[in-house]
Amino acid sequence: MKKLFFFTFLLSTTVSLSQAPGWLQGANGKIPATDANPKNLKLYEKFIEAHNDRNIAKISKMAHDSILVEMPDGSEIRGKDQFLGVLSNWFDTSNPIWEPYFAYTMKVTGQKGEWVIAGHALKDKQVNLNVLDVVDVYLEEKKVRRILVYRKEIKKS
Repeated sequence: MKKLFFFTFLLSTTVSLSQAPGWLQGANGKIPATDANPKNLKLYEKFIEAHNDRNIAKISKMAHDSILVEMPDGSEIRGKDQFLGVLSNWFDTSNPIWEPYFAYTMKVTGQKGEWVIAGHALKDKQVNLNVLDVVDVYLEEKKVRRILVYRKEIKKS
């Protein structure tokens, strides 16, 4: 009986350890996703800090030349020049503040880079912006290559 219990325990442990903690739906089924390098979280934090500091030079160093930002309204910002131009204009005319509240990093099997999935409050009183964003940030070569933004507007109470 002890051998049967031990074998059952060993088998269930092995099976539970072999399943990835997450997945991404692909055209041919689910692709396993696992925990990624925790250093990605620091890179994301520095990227957000550079935004709050209005440090375009630092943002430029952290952005991939072919950065793509997919906004919640369906619009896109393509390439580093357009990205930096949009941010520079925003910083010159307003005062956005990002307040992160969670971040997790993951690796999808078969992809070159890794992801940071994060959430932040974004406020800008000058343009009456008060939202919660969840972002999927794709990192490649230690640079931000893609950002997908999902947004919830906060209603005034």
